[in-house]
Amino acid sequence: MRKIKLIPILFILILLFSACGKEDIHLTSDQYPVCRGDVIASRIATEAMCALTGISAEEARGYTRLLGSESGYEELLAGVSQLVFTTEMPDDATLAAAKAAGITLEVTPIAKDALVFITHEKNPVRSLTMTEIAGIYAGTITDWRSLSGNNESILAYRRPDGDPYHTLLTEKVMHGTSFGEAPLSLVTNVSGDPLLFSLSNENSLAKLAPYENTPGAIYYGSRYYFAGTEEQNGIRLVSVEGAEPSLKNIQNGKYNLTYEIYAIIRSDSRTGSAERVIVDWLLSDDGQDMLKEVGYVPVS
Repeated sequence: MRKIKLIPILFILILLFSACGKEDIHLTSDQYPVCRGDVIASRIATEAMCALTGISAEEARGYTRLLGSESGYEELLAGVSQLVFTTEMPDDATLAAAKAAGITLEVTPIAKDALVFITHEKNPVRSLTMTEIAGIYAGTITDWRSLSGNNESILAYRRPDGDPYHTLLTEKVMHGTSFGEAPLSLVTNVSGDPLLFSLSNENSLAKLAPYENTPGAIYYGSRYYFAGTEEQNGIRLVSVEGAEPSLKNIQNGKYNLTYEIYAIIRSDSRTGSAERVIVDWLLSDDGQDMLKEVGYVPVS
């Protein structure tokens, strides 16, 4: 069995340090604003700081740990943080809290990404419908042969409740359909690391075996994480409703499991503040090129 390493170490280093040169705009780490937001957007936060301060990616990650949009909004409104990167627009409760505090939030789309599904490179099933994906994760479709594939049982790897990609799968694909019960060995950890974990109870983690890229396996996550690793890892990004998760199809909306990533600041942030400089840079040609280079889809 082939055990997949989702992002080889050398590939990580090439991506992380390729964007770490200093740009025309320069901030020191002391000037850099406190950033909060979604785990999904943590790569953007890290790469932006790396590019604009010239510090290493390892150092930048220490400044830009994003742990969730809810706490991110709370800290932004409280003045603890100055910049939030998230896939979630502020909800009614956040907007009400902002209004009560006399604060307006400025929401700027800076990039796009997509929920993608991966299979073994030799799996002949190259495209799935939304209904078929829902059936796989509901446990009603259990064999690839029923999808015009090989006579292989489907091993549907899942992420735990609360994981942002599990939430995307629930909202964009399942539409109220209940998940089938996944074996413990098929539930991955929140970060998508090659070592798989499952929440064995409320406060502990049970370490599981590495993800095995077998002919029957299917898994999901972000396009930026998997795109460009197909050949090296022996995987294929599956088309959905006949559309490949290509940059072009995400930009034109043909691939419909897409989402936007936003940079959010307070409207009372002063002109020329570090957070405004960062947002403006991310929308510039240099910023959009950086986002594309590390796997995201530019908005301009």
